[in-house]
Amino acid sequence: MAIQRHGAGPRMSAAVVHGNTVYLAGMVAEDPSKDITEQTKSVLSRIDAGLKSAGTDKSKLLSAQIFITDMRNFQDMNAVWDAWVDKGNTPARATVQASLANPKMLVEIMVVAAGPPAGFPQPASLAAPGYLGNRGGPGFTPGPERGGLGGAASGPPPSSRT
Repeated sequence: MAIQRHGAGPRMSAAVVHGNTVYLAGMVAEDPSKDITEQTKSVLSRIDAGLKSAGTDKSKLLSAQIFITDMRNFQDMNAVWDAWVDKGNTPARATVQASLANPKMLVEIMVVAAGPPAGFPQPASLAAPGYLGNRGGPGFTPGPERGGLGGAASGPPPSSRT
């Protein structure tokens, strides 16, 4: 079974498709100056776009990993998640507190979804500029000067709630 990597760079891919499973890279908000509610809305919008580009949608989510920088934001993040997630098709999920690469980022979400059947043509839009900020692609500059990569980093011991 072939593995397709979209938006591949030297460190990571924006998305990986294996068979009919779609793995999206961790998503962070476009604007790190916003509060947890607005950052979560931005992240979920980017997830919707990534899933659509891969020929799937949030109703086919299998799992989600959520990284938040402060558990005091857990309820506000969950309110946005609960309004967004497809009722009756909720994924397996874990939420942990973690430091992110850019301290202004408050949330990062990584999802896995069932995708289109194997052999379904994968659109090139997964690697197009704008998708994940073309993370890792040509012209990509990592680090806070670019709004941050996200990426859980080591820090205080994580706490876990789902």
